[in-house]
Amino acid sequence: NWRISKYMMPNLSSDDMYFYDDLNQRFLSHANATINSFANPGGSAWDMNNVGKQLVYAGPSINTYYNCLMKNNNEDKFFVYRVNQGAAVPAAEIHEVLNAPGIASGKFFQSSGLYLHMYYASGNNIYLLDIPAQTARLVYSFPVGTEITAMELKQSPTSLMFPYTEDNRQLVAATYEGGEGKLYSFSIGHKDEFTNKN
Repeated sequence: NWRISKYMMPNLSSDDMYFYDDLNQRFLSHANATINSFANPGGSAWDMNNVGKQLVYAGPSINTYYNCLMKNNNEDKFFVYRVNQGAAVPAAEIHEVLNAPGIASGKFFQSSGLYLHMYYASGNNIYLLDIPAQTARLVYSFPVGTEITAMELKQSPTSLMFPYTEDNRQLVAATYEGGEGKLYSFSIGHKDEFTNKN
């Protein structure tokens, strides 16, 4: 038995795909029309078949990597597990999250394909999590009382041969404030900082 998470990790050059089994807290692989468990080769940062944590979010990172935000089962302690999709050793890296305000109440998450960063929305704020630095910083704050209702980083579908020119360079947030819905678009510059708001 398994219960597949909504977050998929497709291979860019084939129909292979990785999943997370929320029920048994493990990764699974889909290849050749079958679902399989993983080997546990030397050099693995963790056992793909026995993670023992909740998957909060997974999204594409640089090249063939995916960032998986994981949480301990009985406490608000977070980690980023970096999966190298299709590599001989897919369990690549673990980064503990040491200082990330509001991440436990985060509603929306997005992973950068340019840097080792993730964005998350918590309350009326948008934060940038610097994965190697293990810490997050505030990048934008909406007026108090604003509810962020959606957040999306513009990223090309994996099936596109030619990616969008704005790939990973535009983040859109929908909000509910003052009794009405609003849509904000943020341009992203060097090191994933916001440079413009529309």
